[in-house]
Amino acid sequence: DHGNKICNGKRTGANCTECIQDWYGLDCSVNCTAVPNQYTCNSTTGEKVCETHWTGSECDSCSPNYYGANCNTFCQASAAMNCSDTGEKECLGHFTGQNCSLCETGWYGSGCDLYCDVNSTLWTCDDHGNKICSGERAGTDCTDCKQGWFGQDCSVECTDTEKYKCTDQGDKTCTSNWNGPNCDRCKEMYFGPNCTCKREPGRAECDNEGV
Repeated sequence: DHGNKICNGKRTGANCTECIQDWYGLDCSVNCTAVPNQYTCNSTTGEKVCETHWTGSECDSCSPNYYGANCNTFCQASAAMNCSDTGEKECLGHFTGQNCSLCETGWYGSGCDLYCDVNSTLWTCDDHGNKICSGERAGTDCTDCKQGWFGQDCSVECTDTEKYKCTDQGDKTCTSNWNGPNCDRCKEMYFGPNCTCKREPGRAECDNEGV
């Protein structure tokens, strides 16, 4: 009765050219209510504009590598770890640590797939998981002895000479006419620089035969 304009639908304004709050589009038929930290609304079309780490037409999914109710937990799966539904890091294989960037004790290498027993008495392990044999040990598993070393713990030193040979245990086995614990004396009845002269009645010196 007073000639005032009554706007249709969701329109408003003096000339009904605007949309009421949370409605957008040419005919004000698109509804969008902004959600803080999740999405805003395009002021013309009403389309949802996703905030950081949100994605999808409805901005209701987390962007790749983001998890949690607010999509603010970052986790990127790799050869070292998987990510749970909530973004918790789940270390794979023998990886460990907060970011699965460390190897469990005894495991080495970029893939934490090289094992070296750190409790072994035969060797120690270097930073790459290689066995460093203890003492005078040698071999791939440090079960052999270095040349010139013998015994169960490779602690007996022995090197073959003209006077003796070494047994598997490092004991000296005297050769020829040598005698004594260190094979540095002549056997009974022998003398001379090389223990090659035999003692006989009337023989006091070692001639060329015994040199």
